[in-house]
Amino acid sequence: MKAKLFIFSLALLLCSACSTPLSYDYHDDTTALWPAFSTTCDSVGYINAKGKMVIKPVCVDACFFSSGRAKVYRHDGGQQIIDKNGQVIYTCSPDEEVEDYAINGYFRFTNGRCAGLYDINFNVVIPAVENQGVGYMTRDGLIRLFKEENAIYTIHYVNIQGDTVLSLPKEYLYANDFCDGRAVVLGRNWKYGAINKKGELVVDTIYEELYPAGANRLVYSNHNTYYGLIDTDGNVVTEPRFNNVLFFAENDLAAVVYPTTDGYYKMGWVDKNGNQQIAGSDFVYVTPFYDEVAWALVKHEDMEEYEYQLYDTKGNILLTTQEHTPISSFINGLCLVNGWDKEAKTEQHRYIDKKGNVVYNWNENRPMSDWWNPRLVKGAQTNASKIEAYEEMLETMFAGTEYAPLIKQRKELKQVLNHIEQFIK
Repeated sequence: MKAKLFIFSLALLLCSACSTPLSYDYHDDTTALWPAFSTTCDSVGYINAKGKMVIKPVCVDACFFSSGRAKVYRHDGGQQIIDKNGQVIYTCSPDEEVEDYAINGYFRFTNGRCAGLYDINFNVVIPAVENQGVGYMTRDGLIRLFKEENAIYTIHYVNIQGDTVLSLPKEYLYANDFCDGRAVVLGRNWKYGAINKKGELVVDTIYEELYPAGANRLVYSNHNTYYGLIDTDGNVVTEPRFNNVLFFAENDLAAVVYPTTDGYYKMGWVDKNGNQQIAGSDFVYVTPFYDEVAWALVKHEDMEEYEYQLYDTKGNILLTTQEHTPISSFINGLCLVNGWDKEAKTEQHRYIDKKGNVVYNWNENRPMSDWWNPRLVKGAQTNASKIEAYEEMLETMFAGTEYAPLIKQRKELKQVLNHIEQFIK
């Protein structure tokens, strides 16, 4: 009975999930346009690489481009999808919510407790059906469906034509989207493993936690304390020794959190074998690599203030700044940052290039969008809360990038873990 209640509750969770703009889009979009407020700060448009407003600012908010499309929010509360010329491709109906980013060329949409998929021309690919949870179009070419059939909840994977490629047996209570040819599954022993695209169990259901990390690696834990790495066949790559492992990004480098002997933590980057590649004892936090660069927040003992350093994948420091606080990743060569306008005595938002040159700026008393306001680890009282704040910061910073899917999978799996704890008690 507990298993049935868990399945029912989880089905409702997945059918109504994804209120946060997260994407499996591997950001192959090279549209050189960036959302920005007008100089009067009353509307949002799009600038080009030279800082010229080329799409007229007429919206209250706007998203980065993905798959040649961008979602914008009108002043009257309506939502539309535009192309790189600013032409409206689609106007969302009042009772539907189209997610902020295309996912490998497909937009996920929800209508009440139903979910489906549009292509970038907004033809319905997967129709929204009552009590059906829909995953994302991943690089593996499969879409996860979680649906009710005759009062029994089942998990299926379909191709873009809607043909069922794989249906999972009832021995699995939950399954995630595919990544690197593997999908994390939850067995009836309440432990996690992974299957291949044929549905064969290739990683035994023996783990308390298991997350996809990219680069043919999975992050695992059996004690909910430290994390290690296994490959996609279940072979142990590193024993559990990290407080956290993010996802493997460009050059197969992952941002990691290490425990320290004094009860705190340090951060750095490791390769897919767990070997440290770039590290600094003064790193407060680091971000994953994107657009060939990554940020590190640094506090040296002899410094009164924090500074940000921009690294390339070889560990070279490209930029050091105390003037700019990054609030997005670099996308096609520009990064959105915060700074302080000394003359106006107010917060200023800026786009900078990798040399730190300001391309465009505007003064505004609020962030362009709530999800662009990172929650930094400052002020967190425990390592657990610091790591949670760090993950939330990354979720906002990398929304719409290729790393968002892995953040999404981890977040969803943690929701499942919480449900397991509730129903086992």
